[in-house]
Amino acid sequence: RPVGVSPDYGHHACVPGSTRTFTAPQCGLDAERDDVRYACVGYVVSNTTAEVASGSGLSVEVAVGAVPLTVTWLWGEPQSRAVIRKPTNGTLFADGVAAAGDIAVWAINAPPAVTVVPDSGYAFVCWEGNVPLGRAWDNPLALDAGVAYDLTPVLRLDEPAATRTWSGTGRWTDTARWSPAGNIPGPDDTVVISSGTCFVSNALAVASIQMTGGTLAVGTAGGVNPELAVAGDAALSGGTVNLGFGPRMTGHARLAVGGGLALSGSARLNVYGGPVDGAFAFASGCSFVDVGGALSLDGTSTLSLFSDYLTGGSVKVVADSVAVGASAAIEANEKGYMWLDAKTSPAAPGLGFSYDRGASHGGVGGGWSTPNTYGQRLAPVEPGSPNGCYQGYGDINRGGGLVRIHAAGTIAIDGTVSANAKATGSFGGGSGGGIWLTAHAFAFGESAAFTARGGSSNYSSNGGGGRIALGWQLTEAQIAALAETGAAGLPEGRELDETAFRERFGNATMTVDVGSVVTEGKNQNRPGTFVFLDAKKYRTMLLLK
Repeated sequence: RPVGVSPDYGHHACVPGSTRTFTAPQCGLDAERDDVRYACVGYVVSNTTAEVASGSGLSVEVAVGAVPLTVTWLWGEPQSRAVIRKPTNGTLFADGVAAAGDIAVWAINAPPAVTVVPDSGYAFVCWEGNVPLGRAWDNPLALDAGVAYDLTPVLRLDEPAATRTWSGTGRWTDTARWSPAGNIPGPDDTVVISSGTCFVSNALAVASIQMTGGTLAVGTAGGVNPELAVAGDAALSGGTVNLGFGPRMTGHARLAVGGGLALSGSARLNVYGGPVDGAFAFASGCSFVDVGGALSLDGTSTLSLFSDYLTGGSVKVVADSVAVGASAAIEANEKGYMWLDAKTSPAAPGLGFSYDRGASHGGVGGGWSTPNTYGQRLAPVEPGSPNGCYQGYGDINRGGGLVRIHAAGTIAIDGTVSANAKATGSFGGGSGGGIWLTAHAFAFGESAAFTARGGSSNYSSNGGGGRIALGWQLTEAQIAALAETGAAGLPEGRELDETAFRERFGNATMTVDVGSVVTEGKNQNRPGTFVFLDAKKYRTMLLLK
C-alpha cells in the first residue's frame, strides 16, 4: 500500500455526529520501495452494505454516523524512478538536454533516452547497474518503461590499445589494480589475469583474455544481467571465471566470444542461468554462451552450467565447434531445480514427495503409482527435479541441471558430459537432468561418457533418470521447433535408440538411470530416455552401365 495517507491505514474511532477529513498524497511511495510510487486517482466511501460517496480528489470529509464507514483510496499503475548518476569526467543528457548533475525521473510511460558525453581525453566504456541485457555498451541508452533503474556510466582515459595485467583483489574499475596503472581496460585491450580476484559488477568488453590463475567474477551480487564480451580469443589455462552468481542470480547472463574459447589445465568456467520470465523461456534459454570459433576443453578443465533452481531457467551454448578432451568435462551435476527452503518449493514438474517418493524427469521416481515424467524426449530444455522436503529436514537433493549445446560444425567428445542429481540421500533422490547436443557431425573417443543419473535413497525412493538427446544435421529451423514444441517434423525412422547409436559410433557410453535401480512393487524407479535424432538427408544414387 502506498504511504502518505492521513490518517494512516487501519481502524479509527470517531464520535457520531462529527466529521473527519481524510487525505492522500498526489503520489504515494510504495511501502517497501522508495523507487516505486503510485498516483492517487480518487476514493470510495462505503458502509457495510453499499457505496455512499466517491470522487477523484485527494481529500474527502466524512460525516460520522452510527454505521461504520470505510474509506478506500484508489491508486493508478506503479511508476518507477530512473536514477542515472553523473560521472566525474562527463555530462549526462536526457532526450538531448544536458543535466547539471544526476538524472532522476519518474518514468511513467516514456523514459528518456540517456546519453553520456565524456570530457575531452576520456571515452565511454559501459553502463553499470541494472542495465537491460545486451545494452550495457549502448550510448545513447534506451530505457524500458516501468523499470526502476539505478545506472552509472563508466568512463576511461582515451588511450591506445594495450595489454593490461590485473593484480590483487578489488573492483575492475580500480585503476591502481591494473598495470600499466592509471586506467582500466577498454574494448581494444588484452586482459591478463594470473592471480587475485577481479570483480565486475555487470559488464566487461575487451579484445582478448589470457587467464592463468586467479578469479574473474562477472556479475557480482550488486550487478544485474552480467555480460562478458571478448572480440577475439579467450584462453583460460588456469583460474576461474564466474559469469553470474549463486545461489540465485538476478537477471540473465551472456558470454560472447568472437574467436575461440579455449579451456586447458585446471581452468574452470561457471555460467549461471537466469530465471524463466518475460522473453526468457525454456526454448530460448535464460543465459547464453556464444562462441564464434571453437569451444575446446583440455587438461582437467571444466565448464559448469547452473540452472536457476526455482524456475529451471538454464544456459544455452552455441559454438562453431566443440571439443572435450579425455580428462575434461562439461557438467551440470546437482545444478537443477532445488528447494529454496523447507516452505518454498521450486516450480519443478517432477518434484519428489516426503521421503518415500523420488523425483521424476525422463524416468519415474521410486514410490509413485502413476507416471509423472516431464520434458521433451527429443530436445531436453529443462533440468532435473529435487526430492521431497520431508518435515523440513535439511536432506535436500538437487536435481541434475541442463547441458545444452548447439554447434554449427563438429562436436568431438572424449571426456565426460554429465547432468546428474546428487548421488545419494536419505529422504528420496533427485532426478537426472538433461543433455541436448546438436551438431553437423559427431566424434566420440574411447573415454566419452554421457550421464544424466537420478539419485539413490535410503528409502527405495530413488530419483528417475534424466534425458539425453543428440541431434545430427538438424537445420536451425528444426532446432528452434524442437526447442519450442519437442517435434521437428522429420520422417519416421530418424530416431535411433542406444543400441542403434552404439552400432554407428561404438565408443560413447550413455547412462540415464541411477546407481542402484529398485524394481520391487510401487517403489520401482525408471531409467530416463536417450535418443539420437538423425536428420541427415540421404539420397539414392542410380548407376548406369
